[in-house]
Amino acid sequence: MFFRHPDHRPSTYVETGLWFGKQLEISARFFDRVVGIELNDHWFRHCQNRMAGQEHVELLHGDTRDLLPVVSARFADEPIVVKLDAHWCKTDPPIPLVDLPVWDKLDTLADRDQSDIVAVDDVHVFGRPGQSQEVPGYEGWEDVTFDNLRDRYPCQDALVLGGAYVMWRL
Repeated sequence: MFFRHPDHRPSTYVETGLWFGKQLEISARFFDRVVGIELNDHWFRHCQNRMAGQEHVELLHGDTRDLLPVVSARFADEPIVVKLDAHWCKTDPPIPLVDLPVWDKLDTLADRDQSDIVAVDDVHVFGRPGQSQEVPGYEGWEDVTFDNLRDRYPCQDALVLGGAYVMWRL
């Protein structure tokens, strides 16, 4: 990975917006503690089944804007890796259209005093109005740009990695 010092290697992974839970399952192989947050009832139950038996994985059901500050506070003394799925997408079964939570999530993480690593997914729709899976009327993505993300989450390094915009503080 891109950890420059062994002391900066986080042992906790937090993911918001789990959908099928594939990324969460992969991450559970590499981290000592894994926390997943999912708003949608169907996908939460799906991930519960997928992650059953993995005691180091904790799944929380609810709005990330409410739960991420609680999770963040639990790990206040250590760096964490956070993957933000910060937009709505069209799925089967459908997920109700909700507002764009990425800024609230980044505000929570910007207040931390740790060498966290944060990934915001779906780089391909950054800066494009109404482009979250081509849903008419879904506003907010036009403001999600690399510059705005860096302003909201001050970091020393950033890059596009695997379809996500990854920012980290050293």
